[in-house]
Amino acid sequence: LEIFYADILNYDKNEILNNLEFDVIISNPPYVTDSEKSLMANNVLDYEPHTALFVPDSDPLLFYKKITEFATSHLTSGGKIYFEINERFGNETIQMLEKYGFETLDLSKFSSKELVELMKSDKKATGDKITFVVPSEKKTVKEIKLSPEEAIEMFV
Repeated sequence: LEIFYADILNYDKNEILNNLEFDVIISNPPYVTDSEKSLMANNVLDYEPHTALFVPDSDPLLFYKKITEFATSHLTSGGKIYFEINERFGNETIQMLEKYGFETLDLSKFSSKELVELMKSDKKATGDKITFVVPSEKKTVKEIKLSPEEAIEMFV
């Protein structure tokens, strides 16, 4: 498993990230709008970084657009994207993905364990190497290597 910490909003300025291709992109980007903060549980607000949770009301698909834009040139042929989304913007997310040429779109609900099982059954997502790009405010890309078993433990 390779995990790359990178600022997806500025991926075009990252030479290392721009030289990578991915079979699968999985993302749980910030998707709670600022106006929804009052609906959040205190245990989430108190312990999760707000940069990992919230997006401006004026651009709720900010991260989805950038990740999808990135995917158009960095996803291998037949590659897949899995997103956790704000249910309020399901149709808008589908429309945005279609605009970028993605097909076979599905608004399904999966638990973390179900998502890992789905990925394991996907031939493109199996093997010795799984790569994740996770949000970071750092300017550099950091690589972490884990076995697939360690990765499953981390994400389930």
